[in-house]
Amino acid sequence: MEGYIGKVRVVRALETSESSNGKEKTNEIYVVTNMLNHPIETVIKIMHLRWNIENNGFRTMKQQYNLEHIFIGNLNAINYIVQMMFLVFNLKELYMKIRLKEKVKISYLVFNKIFESEIHNTKEMWKLFEPD
Repeated sequence: MEGYIGKVRVVRALETSESSNGKEKTNEIYVVTNMLNHPIETVIKIMHLRWNIENNGFRTMKQQYNLEHIFIGNLNAINYIVQMMFLVFNLKELYMKIRLKEKVKISYLVFNKIFESEIHNTKEMWKLFEPD
């Protein structure tokens, strides 16, 4: 924590959980925080929420979107990725409105399979957005 001049405290917590084989296990957790006046329970809860973001959000970016560590550690890169995700979502919505008839009720999972199939089989992406 070089360069940090504020006060910090170290919180130590013992957590008991059930392991995959059904046995009880105890984990010792240390958290360094600048939350000097907050209860330990609050600090631990925030730590768990933070790790949830790390485990679910960044792991998804790495595994499903094949992003390297440099892209998930840079704030500008994360901003661009989120914007790209919104763009893709909006393009999928546009595709659905244009290509699928209003009277046809289709589940989201079926729609995704159709969309992915057409993307893999289309060489010119702009053709996906032409009405039938």
